[in-house]
Amino acid sequence: MDLAARYNIPLKIPVEFRPYHMLELDQSATKNKILPLSMVDINQEWLDWLADQGMFFKYARIFLAKPGARYNLHVDIPTEQPNRIAKINYIFGGANSYMQWFALKPGRFPYRYVDSHGDPVRGYMEIDCDMVHQEPISSPSLIDGGTIHTLVNPSHARCCFSIALSDKNTGRWIEFPEAAERLQEFVI
Repeated sequence: MDLAARYNIPLKIPVEFRPYHMLELDQSATKNKILPLSMVDINQEWLDWLADQGMFFKYARIFLAKPGARYNLHVDIPTEQPNRIAKINYIFGGANSYMQWFALKPGRFPYRYVDSHGDPVRGYMEIDCDMVHQEPISSPSLIDGGTIHTLVNPSHARCCFSIALSDKNTGRWIEFPEAAERLQEFVI
């Protein structure tokens, strides 16, 4: 299968991802949370591995999803141009959770809102979209964060370290097809 045509690609990364602030999963949580994540929060070996692939990150978040959560339809990274921004996600908990991707119907438009971390987000009404794919997400995984998507987390608290990829030489966002090519040797 053409990797660029997918929305999620499971990875086997040879270096352990060790965030310095591992969070406990609160199964009784009543709210979803978004927390910042920076390079100082992640072990240097993992950052070196990412640099060896010609990448770094300038935007990352920790998403804590309560049991029973379903996020608004949205795209990651509030750019004006449509894109397929590539992200590496590490998931902890969230048994039975899955992501869904959507296509915007002709003549429909996004709306803007500010998330709980204060970031502007392009959101979409589900009635304005058609679902094109649904899949459980393994960890780690390369995901397409620039196509309209949501998380459905039916039963257990879930923590996702979500890292948007950028080119280390130019600083530009890396889109999903290019990231799939760069990480091909790590695809499961």
